Amino acid sequence: MSTNRDVAEGLIDAATGHAIVATDDDGVVVVFSRGAELLLGYPRDEVLGSKVDRIFDGDVPTADLDTDAPAPRERTLRGRDGVPVPAQVVVTRTPGVEGGPPGHLFVATDMIERRRAEQLQDELIGQLGHDLRSPLTSVLGYAQLLGAEPLTEEQHRYVNAIERNGRRLLHLINELQAGNQ
Repeated sequence: MSTNRDVAEGLIDAATGHAIVATDDDGVVVVFSRGAELLLGYPRDEVLGSKVDRIFDGDVPTADLDTDAPAPRERTLRGRDGVPVPAQVVVTRTPGVEGGPPGHLFVATDMIERRRAEQLQDELIGQLGHDLRSPLTSVLGYAQLLGAEPLTEEQHRYVNAIERNGRRLLHLINELQAGNQ
């Protein structure tokens, strides 16, 4: 028969997309999930009973507990191989495991894939802006040349429309690139 603890441990280990780490009030690790093993490369047995600061680059973020609604914060974790792991971490107080002393619960989500996607997006927008700006500048230049020639009133309207819409496109490209920085 499953106990509540068995169910809780099963849920924690099933959340492999997140590193879940619980500590006592002294910062000693009492729970280290399968997701934490996958993200950081430490085997569970190596981390249980040790101080949680071994998995954080810098201070352990217990200062994030100053509000009733914990918010995710970007932190750098340290993998077993010493490589920094960017993560979004939420820290909460826990009442304690099996009636033990209270502690902290850390839930970390890997940010590596998000950062890669953001980098690809930046590169795409930069390239797209460059590829669009060159021919658009040429179109606008020719529209200005045409506007200087003797044209009928209808032809001037066409040239003005080309120039107006070209400037609008150029403005949109500039906004896209500025919003991406």
